[in-house]
Amino acid sequence: MSAQTIEPTPFEDRWATLSHLDNDPALAGWRAELIDGEISLTPPPLPDHERIVTDTVKQIVIEDHTRHLGLTFWAGGSGLRLGLGLGVKPDIIITGQDAFAEPVEYSNPKGEPIHLVVEVTSSSTRAKDYGEKMRGYATARIPNYLIIDRQEGICRLYCLDAAKAAYGPPAAIAPFGKPLTLPAPLDFDLDTSHFA
Repeated sequence: MSAQTIEPTPFEDRWATLSHLDNDPALAGWRAELIDGEISLTPPPLPDHERIVTDTVKQIVIEDHTRHLGLTFWAGGSGLRLGLGLGVKPDIIITGQDAFAEPVEYSNPKGEPIHLVVEVTSSSTRAKDYGEKMRGYATARIPNYLIIDRQEGICRLYCLDAAKAAYGPPAAIAPFGKPLTLPAPLDFDLDTSHFA
């Protein structure tokens, strides 16, 4: 099943609608996001998608624990409010330990030490990962954006060009099975051999 768009509501009500959808027990596991002013509902991810998210998080947690990096991660559900018409839930957010201490459903990343945002593509949401979400993360000045593209079997790491508030061409590319060096403060090679 693909992402579904919810009927338009007055703009000021969209955040309230998004919050309602996030807390509706009938939609448990679904991901509600506000993209370009429209609310989109995506069904629960397939096991293959979650396997890649889990493997990536495990590697980051091991590095953080071993090297005492002081990182925190959120996987699959923490919302970022990137503008009036963009509220997204990346698959993984890597931050400093004290980021987003406020108990809100959609945090505003301005001033927060976000190091990396990761999206694992699904056929129904892939265009948004490379389009609206990429532009939103750049506008929010998130320094690094990793797309793990299941459809192409490749990882692409984008680094922010601060002067342009945009991501340029990929700073690193690794097909599944080859390591991908993650940027500071992670500074380790992500093992992608289990992604395929």
